[in-house]
Amino acid sequence: MNVDQKANGVYYTPLYIAEYIVQQTVGNYLQEIHVNRFLQLS
Repeated sequence: MNVDQKANGVYYTPLYIAEYIVQQTVGNYLQEIHVNRFLQLS
């Protein structure tokens, strides 16, 4: 990590952690929207 990264709070997040965070937040939200739209069509 260089000085600029440290000064700006820039850190590397491993892909598997980023994917998990996205799946647990955005993924769940999108799944809920999909289910709600399906139920509205029924």
